[in-house]
Amino acid sequence: MLAILVGISLIWIGVHYPLDVIVGALIGIISAFTLSKLTLMERNYRLLEKLD
Repeated sequence: MLAILVGISLIWIGVHYPLDVIVGALIGIISAFTLSKLTLMERNYRLLEKLD
């Protein structure tokens, strides 16, 4: 919720264009999703190594 409010305020005060905020949010969401998937894959790989 805080990130949304910050994005809106940056547009409101004229620091960024709406497209800047939208693209930044998409990059953040994709990065977080990718990092969580990689972390999960690494954790599963370590569990499989312990089983061997």
